[in-house]
Amino acid sequence: MQKSEELSEMFARLRAPFDVELIRWRVGARMRSNRNRGQALPYVTARLVQDRLDEVMGPANWRNEFAAAPAGGGVMCILSLRVGGEWISKADIAQQDEVRDDAHDPDKDREIAVKGAPSDALKRAAVQWGIGRYLYSFDAPWVNLEQEKFIARDELPKLRQLLRHAFEGTPGSRERGRPGKAEHGTEDASARASGVSHEAQAPQQPDHGARNDAPPAKTSARPSFGTDEQWKSITPRQKLIVKSISERVRHNAPLADIETFLTHGEGKDYPAWLRDGLLAGVRAKIKERAEQPAHHAEVA
Repeated sequence: MQKSEELSEMFARLRAPFDVELIRWRVGARMRSNRNRGQALPYVTARLVQDRLDEVMGPANWRNEFAAAPAGGGVMCILSLRVGGEWISKADIAQQDEVRDDAHDPDKDREIAVKGAPSDALKRAAVQWGIGRYLYSFDAPWVNLEQEKFIARDELPKLRQLLRHAFEGTPGSRERGRPGKAEHGTEDASARASGVSHEAQAPQQPDHGARNDAPPAKTSARPSFGTDEQWKSITPRQKLIVKSISERVRHNAPLADIETFLTHGEGKDYPAWLRDGLLAGVRAKIKERAEQPAHHAEVA
């Protein structure tokens, strides 16, 4: 078995932030009152994930398999890494985008959707190993859009600067090099098809209810459980993830994946007081939502 120091180094290299120039951006929530304003969400491409795996593990020490998602309508990726001579697997799923009835070229859109689902599933499985997971804690800013669906070009330098400042000093952030130029100029298939990528993105607010150009309200208050000494003892990364979880709970984002993260993912290794406190809050919110009467969301 590999030494603990070697394992720590390996996982740190997998989790390390990417060069900000290689991060892609998509539009998340849009303003109801101004459809040319939206939230910018960062994501990584499948090829960037593959480059990271090749670089850290070596091409012969990782593999992926695809299967139909257990619930149907999507793809499951099982991403396995050879660690200490043993193959360890982690999996995640991605839904296949539906082709709209009024699509201009339904055959092309269908082809993109079919190719995009495995790509998305691979990236989601990579997040299980920590690759690109830090992007979930990025506070997605409101930016100007073009044609109501593309981020304005002059916003990109600002977004890169924000991302750089947000994760300056994160372990590994100053030692990352850039992969080859082939990565530039390529675009994720599913993002081309629908503008949506389901992984490695900041928590997204629902479109309905946004009324102005101000960024989402932030809260500096930490959860009510735990002592001051306990909160001081957790790592900067754990603090970012706690913040991300709090934001998702506050903005009614799906919570089942957070529960899984805390019970079977990285969160299960958190200090018991932190894991149990977060889990109690998430489960209480899930129960509260389940008891609420169904209603139709207002649309723009």
